[in-house]
Amino acid sequence: MNFTSLPNAIILNLFEYFSLTELFQYFSDLNSRLNKLLYYEFQKFHLDLRSLSKREVNEIYQNYIPSIINQNISIHLSNDYATPHQIQSFISHDDYKLRQFLHLQSISISNLQWNMLEHLLKNLPNLYQLKCDLNVYINGNEWEDIIKKFLPKLNIFQVRMRYTPTNNENKENQLNEIINSYQSNFWINEHQWFIRCHWYSIDAQERFNFIDVFTVPYTFDSFEEHTICLLAKSTVLYDNNYLQCPSVKRLNYRSSSFTDPIRSRLRFNNLEHLSVSLPFSERFFFIVSKFDRLKTLFVYIEENKNLNNIQSQLQLILDQASRLYSLVFSTWARSDSDAPLTGLCSNSVRRLDLIRLNFNGQIYHFGEKECIELSRLPLGIQCEVLIITVKNRKNILHLINNMKNLRSLYVHSIDHYWPKNGSVSSAMDELVQWLYEQLPSTSTVTKSQIDSFGIHIWIR
Repeated sequence: MNFTSLPNAIILNLFEYFSLTELFQYFSDLNSRLNKLLYYEFQKFHLDLRSLSKREVNEIYQNYIPSIINQNISIHLSNDYATPHQIQSFISHDDYKLRQFLHLQSISISNLQWNMLEHLLKNLPNLYQLKCDLNVYINGNEWEDIIKKFLPKLNIFQVRMRYTPTNNENKENQLNEIINSYQSNFWINEHQWFIRCHWYSIDAQERFNFIDVFTVPYTFDSFEEHTICLLAKSTVLYDNNYLQCPSVKRLNYRSSSFTDPIRSRLRFNNLEHLSVSLPFSERFFFIVSKFDRLKTLFVYIEENKNLNNIQSQLQLILDQASRLYSLVFSTWARSDSDAPLTGLCSNSVRRLDLIRLNFNGQIYHFGEKECIELSRLPLGIQCEVLIITVKNRKNILHLINNMKNLRSLYVHSIDHYWPKNGSVSSAMDELVQWLYEQLPSTSTVTKSQIDSFGIHIWIR
């Protein structure tokens, strides 16, 4: 059975798994039937402009939006470093007007000033869901006024606002003022939209302060964990439903993280990327109690700690992370320098990143002995992708010849850091040529485009 023989209902369901650009690139103008399904019957286009190049965005503006403007139900916009001025460009585009998105239900926006947000919302009367991440504070009375006037169909409201207070005095009074503006009948009874506010400082001296105001349950994919939470208030009692953070996908957990009574009660059970310092206290497994969605684990040790249990603590995480693919090491203990991976097992890990492995700031270089030892360890035997620093070019061959499941290698060779003759670039060219001569003809060897010392080897 080929794709075109599938029933219309199944094809329409499959369309939901593709981005807007993919839909038009893969299915437009293949035949009249698919064109009809795409342009007239499919009613669930999701317009996501985040992380796209300017060329890609302009192509969407000109070629796609006019055709699907009545079938678009969600929009994702961001004014971040990757897409500066994107929201203003979208709003002011000549080929369409915001009010033409008649079936728009959801909009997610990041890094937008209030005046631009207000202009945007005034043109979206059918909006069902609003999610925004702002670097400005808008009090509850202002939000209530905007929603009542311009967003009569809004049912889901999710916001995070971060701003610097004008002064650091009377913290209690300042947070009370925030809370009070979100305690009207509109917020508590009509919609049951609740907020929490945290007052943070970057250090114990409180030299730099900022305030986070966000709706609960927390629905954003990252959470502030590097700072000290001095004070918190909420319009809802701290019950289990509001202590869960299921949307957070990335977390950096240090020994000093979540020690305050406010954040120590939070729970992160859907993490995909975790950075953790060893050793950690028993509190860690209360904060992060599930690892079944974890894909990447970045581990390092903190100095002046008892390091006797770091291997066993790491193994506890590995035992519970059934989907873990990538294991990354950074700062490690000198006493374990011979083999940081010794004794560790995981059924799922296939990618090892050891290029940042260091002891007291000194990058660890794998020589012949260490490369052979690595190839005999359980994690080395099953490793398919390896990122590593070696002492010399011969060690590269040791790894490839002894790690039978290795299919891709990214490597730094220390003996090419300071070439005796010529430039680094010419030395790397010579290394690439040498590797081609040593490896099977099926292998591909290339210099990294972003790292002067990096070599990519695609083995199989």
